[in-house]
Amino acid sequence: MELQLPKANKIKGKRVIVRLDLNSQETDKIHYRFLSTQKTITYLLKNKAKTIIILTHLGRPESDKHSVKINQFDCYNEKLSLKVFKSVLTKLYHSKVFFFKYSVWSDRFEKYFQSKKLPRIILLENMRFYLGEDKNDTNLAERIAMMGDVFIDEAFSVCHRKVATNTAITKLLPSFFGFNYWLEIKNLDKILQKSKKDLVVIIGGAKIKDKSEILIKFIKKSSYILIGGGIANSFIKAAGFEVGRSYFDEMAIPNFTKLDFNKIILPLDFKVLEATGSTKYKMNSEIGTMDKILDLGNLTVQQYINYIKQAKFVLWNGPLGYIEDERFAEATKLLLEFIKNDRNRKYVLGGGETLDAIAQFAPSIFKQKNVFVSTGGGAMLWYLSKKVNN
Repeated sequence: MELQLPKANKIKGKRVIVRLDLNSQETDKIHYRFLSTQKTITYLLKNKAKTIIILTHLGRPESDKHSVKINQFDCYNEKLSLKVFKSVLTKLYHSKVFFFKYSVWSDRFEKYFQSKKLPRIILLENMRFYLGEDKNDTNLAERIAMMGDVFIDEAFSVCHRKVATNTAITKLLPSFFGFNYWLEIKNLDKILQKSKKDLVVIIGGAKIKDKSEILIKFIKKSSYILIGGGIANSFIKAAGFEVGRSYFDEMAIPNFTKLDFNKIILPLDFKVLEATGSTKYKMNSEIGTMDKILDLGNLTVQQYINYIKQAKFVLWNGPLGYIEDERFAEATKLLLEFIKNDRNRKYVLGGGETLDAIAQFAPSIFKQKNVFVSTGGGAMLWYLSKKVNN
């Protein structure tokens, strides 16, 4: 689908179906993903869309043992119902949001949307309550499309998944992208266009299998790749160092011996949890068999910041440590503090846990002019890996 924004004459007086990603554990707060949808929804209201019908998801109901097949939902789960979003969205959009609680397969659905007069904004129930969503089912897409005239995709963070509400539906209705989706692509393309002398990539998080492709492709595209999080454990284990009881990915790192470690920078030191329950900083050669690596050490953070200072552009995905425990969030906090006070570089930051870290430790970064915060983690890496040439 060509990257086009909706023009006013395409939406005036029309029923507009909008796919958002509001997926978050903070269901009662206006967090960054919610805010990123505001421009598109406000635009639709201002330009007199007749009705705005919101499609989105929450959690993974199909893998939750408490989900049940009921009322024509394949896997209904009360705790993952989108009714919790109603008041939050009403406040965010300054317009009352009506929650439609029935299945799209019910008689109530057809009867309701045949009505000539509908509320201005309607939120449908969790799209993942339908197994057809993840299967990119045409029948589900057709059922949803029957209630609208135009479709807008404003869910960049799920662009790497071919689902009924971002793929099949685009074959059935005139389709456009939302403003935040457009910004995501423009900012990621800008990163790709920069020379290898100008770009530093920071890769954190846990699983190497999620990030190995982008890591390898960016070796030629960047000046340095700085490794943190559980991925660092996988790298130093592959290099022959002890990692003790630390998490590491069992998956082999592709072509490890052929990688350029003048560009891929591994940690010098870590903050570990010892068997006694105490924490200690240790060099990577000092890790014991009972130690658990949970954060980068201060020497490594300062080294990484020195590499960043050599760059004009920085791409960061994934925290540097186990930020769920604040004892091991220090490296991530130090890097965020540097970014918060830095106006000399352009940053693109992404990933769900990265967003959580920003919200918790440095929320002012969300409004910083030289920083673009992507709503996508896996989506961001998927897009970049597809666009970067080998």
